[in-house]
Amino acid sequence: MGIAHSSFGRNSGCTFNVCIGEIVPFEVFIERNDLIEREKELQQLTEHISQQFFGKTFRHQAVFNDRLKTTGGRYLLGTHNIELNRRYLEEHGREELIGIIKHELCHYHLHLEGKGYQHRDRDFKALLKQVGAPRFFVHR
Repeated sequence: MGIAHSSFGRNSGCTFNVCIGEIVPFEVFIERNDLIEREKELQQLTEHISQQFFGKTFRHQAVFNDRLKTTGGRYLLGTHNIELNRRYLEEHGREELIGIIKHELCHYHLHLEGKGYQHRDRDFKALLKQVGAPRFFVHR
C-alpha cells in the first residue's frame, strides 16, 4: 500500500503529513513507517509458521491491532486476516507470539477447509495439539 505525504502547517510551525487521507503529526508518520517494517516481519513470520507447522500457505494479512487488550489475537472470519496484540510480544517475547500465531492459524486453516474452527470443536482441539499451539492465553 502506498503512502502519499506532503508538508503543511506554515502557520502552526508544525510539519504534518497526509497519510492515507488523514492528516497526522510528523512523529506519528515516522512511527507508522516503523510499524510497517514490523508488520512486514510479522507477515513473513506468520507465512513461515503456516508453511512449517501446517504445510499450507497463509494467503491473507497478519497485522498488529493495538486495540486488542484482553486477547492475544483473533482470526477474522470475513476477511480471513489475523490480528495480534503487540503487547504480548513486548511483555512475553517471541515464543509467546509464535504460540498465538499458531493458535490463530488453527482457526484460519480449519475455517477455510470447512472444518470445526471454534474453540469447542474437536477438529480445532486436535489441530492445536498437533502443532503445539496453546488453547488459551492468560494476560499476566
